[in-house]
Amino acid sequence: MPSLLTYPGVYIEEPPSGVRTIVGVATSIAAFVGRAQRGPVGTPIVINSYADFERRFGGLWKESSLGYAVRDFYLNGGSQAVIVRLFSGTAQAQAQTAADLVASAATTAAAVTSTLPTVASVVAAVTGAVAAASTPGPAAASAAKAVDSAASAAAAVASPTPQIKDIVAAAHAAVAVAVKTAVAAAPSSKAQLTADSLGLEAAYEGTWGNQLRARIDVRVSDDLAGKAFNLTVREPETNVTELFRNVTVSDGPRRIDSVLKNESRLIRVAGTLPKALPKAHGDPNPAANPREDIWKLDKLSTGVGTMVDDGALLSQADFVGPGKDATKQGLYALRDADLFNLLCIPPYLATSDIDTGLVAFALAFCAERRAMMLIDPPSSWQNKDAAKQVSDFDKLNSKNAAIFFPRLTQPNPLRDNQFEDFAPCGAVAGVFARTDTTRGVWKAPA
Repeated sequence: MPSLLTYPGVYIEEPPSGVRTIVGVATSIAAFVGRAQRGPVGTPIVINSYADFERRFGGLWKESSLGYAVRDFYLNGGSQAVIVRLFSGTAQAQAQTAADLVASAATTAAAVTSTLPTVASVVAAVTGAVAAASTPGPAAASAAKAVDSAASAAAAVASPTPQIKDIVAAAHAAVAVAVKTAVAAAPSSKAQLTADSLGLEAAYEGTWGNQLRARIDVRVSDDLAGKAFNLTVREPETNVTELFRNVTVSDGPRRIDSVLKNESRLIRVAGTLPKALPKAHGDPNPAANPREDIWKLDKLSTGVGTMVDDGALLSQADFVGPGKDATKQGLYALRDADLFNLLCIPPYLATSDIDTGLVAFALAFCAERRAMMLIDPPSSWQNKDAAKQVSDFDKLNSKNAAIFFPRLTQPNPLRDNQFEDFAPCGAVAGVFARTDTTRGVWKAPA
């Protein structure tokens, strides 16, 4: 607004400028996608150091190369990374595969309804299919074979009767219901435990949760007596203890399921809340020496009742399977990340490679997000002559990717420091980040 002229002199009025300051954007945030020992699944988590990775995802793990890549990123000058942990549950994967097979077989059976022989053969095939599909896991896959057999091993019937058509339709419906039941009954990948009447489960998938212990006490103030309780959760492996005071199972700001969801990194409520207040089992160790570890001597806290495993090896479907993009799962969980510039998918197959088909999807995603993918060399490239062929990537041509050879040979601290070959993507991403910080984006990191 104009200055108010109140006395003689020189007045200066500065009109606002239309020029705005250019805000710098980070150019070296690396995204890592793969298996980890623990941590949130399918959620991009920003970390600023390798210590952050160890706290959230467990650090180095023999079953995955992800931890080694993240470690190399920070050892070579990296600053910020985005981690997406993927988990492939064995039981769930088997049951879902069975569901897909049965659906396919049912379609085949419907297409050849006219060749079904007799009502008796249809009934026999359907009975076996439903029985097999009621069990999750590999047995459910036999349901698909049974339905398929009913469709293909039939004599020619010129015109099937309405009765046969009705039975076939009922068969398809019965198998679909049985498979849904099998998938729903598949065991959870999260460790399960119960504290009195309160059902609990590990916050995330994996065997890390098998050591969890939970304990309830009712040492609350007099005005909360009979209305609230305290829950203590302990993870012995990392010596982490969480204490939640004055929680309840009734609706309110301290309802236990909401409190655990927002505050706990170890545990969640499983199933529905009990109607009655959970009870304590007395003093966990009344004769304990004050200097002794009460959790070591504790015999009254609850341990895990249902053990779990660390899941199966990842496959391409875990990264870019049907529906993953629409639901922001797998690789596409990175859509929820504000920014990343470098994409690393460390080897996840038993051969220490990744699926070549996955690279094509990842490159398209990088082009969309204006990011660079750092591709690790296949394990079959044992010398520079093999690397020159680049036969595995002949059909891939993208300005958003680079292949780095050879792999890194360095000691593995989890195997008595024996020398092994490791994927170079993490180390290269670290060099990119360090160069951008110390020199600038105009300096080639080579």
